[in-house]
This record gives sequence, C-alpha cells and structure tokens, in this order.
Amino acid sequence: VSHIMSINAQALINMSHKRLCKQASKETRQVMQMIVDEVVKVAPYMKDALVPLCKYRNGKCTEMFSCKGVK
Repeated sequence: VSHIMSINAQALINMSHKRLCKQASKETRQVMQMIVDEVVKVAPYMKDALVPLCKYRNGKCTEMFSCKGVK
C-alpha cells in the first residue's frame, strides 16, 4: 500500500512515542519503525527523539500498565 503523510516534526515525535511503545501491536510498531528508518535517512538528528516514550523519558512510563520495557 502506498501512503503519503503530511506531518510536522513534533507530531511525528508524539506519534513515535505511542506507536513504538510495547503496548502497541507488533504490526503498529513495525510500520512506525519503517517510518522512523526513512525519516532518519534524511534527518539523522531526529534519531534520539523518535523512540518509545519510556526511552525518551529515561525509563519513566506513563502508561497505566507499564510493560517495563526500559529499566
């Protein structure tokens, strides 16, 4: 499926925080990781921001039921 998305950097960061979380489905994480991989090719400085929220917040999870993915 071909997909075109128009999104600003902050919205992409927010989207990656939720879609890369282990609470998201495996398929959702895979698609988001493909998006991140393509963005990082043209904007490598975004790499550290396009991560799950818990990683971005140094291990602090805000989900009700944490997966404890980052220690």
